[in-house]
Amino acid sequence: MSTNNISPNLDLGLDAYASDDTNTADLLKNLEGCRVHRFSEGTGEHAGTALMIVELADDAGLGVQVSMEVDTSYASIHPNARQQPDGSWAVDDIDERRTLDELESPCPNCRIVEVVQKDIMDPENARVLAILDPVGDNPYALDIHIDEDGGTEFFETKL
Repeated sequence: MSTNNISPNLDLGLDAYASDDTNTADLLKNLEGCRVHRFSEGTGEHAGTALMIVELADDAGLGVQVSMEVDTSYASIHPNARQQPDGSWAVDDIDERRTLDELESPCPNCRIVEVVQKDIMDPENARVLAILDPVGDNPYALDIHIDEDGGTEFFETKL
């Protein structure tokens, strides 16, 4: 698995996430180091996804779509995320089901430590993973929802 070496721009605020002018990869990479505040299930046209509510550097709340299992209230996580000696992150393909309540239990003491792109040159299998590090538990990876155009949606939200 390779990582994208885009340098985060910590000055990116909600305006950047609301605009189509900033590359999605840049926006996702900018989330590294941000605190996960809570999770919330998507509704209406966003059913089948969930929002990971992230606290940006300027204390603004940002909802990032994460993938959920179809017709369930479960998200698949990859429980075996580990940092390699070179600083990159490796994630096993093993999945584990967790409810949003289970994901939320370590919040707000959970941070996004890395955003990893996997199989990015293969549109059928491309994935973007957020590596989360909850205090008192092992790091794990969570799939960011990527649509057919290779992007994701961001939502301004209250913390």
